[in-house]
Amino acid sequence: MADSSNPELPTGSWIYRNWQASQTSAEEFAEEIPLYSDARFTGEIRSGLGPYLLLNTVPEPHEPGTVVPAIVLRVSAHLPDDTDQVVKAFRAGVPDSGAFTGGTTYDELASLISLAHRVRVAVGAPSRWFRKGDTDGRGSPRYSQGAVPTIPEGRQRNVIPELRRTTHLNTELLSTYPTIDWASARELARSARSYRQGLWVASGEGNLAWLFLVSAAETAANEWARLRTEPQLSPAELLHSMRPDYATRLEQAAAEHAPAVLNEVGETQSTVLRAQWKFREFLLTFGLDAPQPRPKAWPIDWTENGMKKTLDKIYRYRSEALHASKPFPLPMCESPFPSEDEQGARAWSEKPGGASYQGGGLWTDEQLPLNLYAFHHLVATALQGWWRELARAPTVTSNAAAG
Repeated sequence: MADSSNPELPTGSWIYRNWQASQTSAEEFAEEIPLYSDARFTGEIRSGLGPYLLLNTVPEPHEPGTVVPAIVLRVSAHLPDDTDQVVKAFRAGVPDSGAFTGGTTYDELASLISLAHRVRVAVGAPSRWFRKGDTDGRGSPRYSQGAVPTIPEGRQRNVIPELRRTTHLNTELLSTYPTIDWASARELARSARSYRQGLWVASGEGNLAWLFLVSAAETAANEWARLRTEPQLSPAELLHSMRPDYATRLEQAAAEHAPAVLNEVGETQSTVLRAQWKFREFLLTFGLDAPQPRPKAWPIDWTENGMKKTLDKIYRYRSEALHASKPFPLPMCESPFPSEDEQGARAWSEKPGGASYQGGGLWTDEQLPLNLYAFHHLVATALQGWWRELARAPTVTSNAAAG
């Protein structure tokens, strides 16, 4: 996979290249940007993230649940001006979106912070600027017009309860980002952005949250499979794995011609089947760590066999939502029921409480395999597990900071 198709542009996003450049280059300027969240953070990060600091605003009230500027991101810029490179790239006329991870420059870092801590994060407008040669070391106030982020909320205000909590700022995952090869780091950042977008709309737009979280898992799964060169299944094996009932019917109908028929049908449907295979196997590989404590009311099966059918159903719901405007079942978008574990500790139900009739739709218990709370846990656990795997891989010397 080529990092860049335009030879005039450097490889890697600004956040990624600036992080690497900070190891050898002096600071050009700095600025501060508020990061909004309805979680509350303890501690600060003043080292360990290269040119980036996360400063705690200690908001009042300190209890989670209200969106406030909970963190100030201080960014130290170490890259030289790249205007000449951009002009040359324009003249070359070769398009290149290889370094684009989505949104603004600081959205990338906000998305990684969101995924690393499993909370909502939104980017505000820059509020302070530090220029070279300033006589005041404390910098200068800055105003950039921009709306204060708000969470869209409907009648469901606690769809993913763990988001509104107090959590400690840490560098465990974040610090590894510039050590990951850019091709994989880019897909991690894009996946983290979909994850962050899904969290932000979960309470008000459950169907959209499902789509974002599935997209986050798919993006990571594609890169995971590319690195592992999987799946290495024949078309017939892939058809058997993803459509077992259909494959069995084909075998019975085709009789002695079954091998050729299965191979032909599997090859014809390979693009769709392999996409679903990657999505399912990625989540099975990294995500099967059930939430704790376990609920007595409406738990789900977190074993590999138990989760396979669930994920196949989720992928079908996702396809129907995208291609036929058929929303995810409404009960799967609602808040989990309060429950408790065997010792009486608070726990949350992981699926809707049986069959439901709402808004003109009737769903059986079988059609409601899990809720958004449980799926978020599955996806977040898988993405963080994959991030750790990327960080453990041998560090690849990158030219992302070059130029």
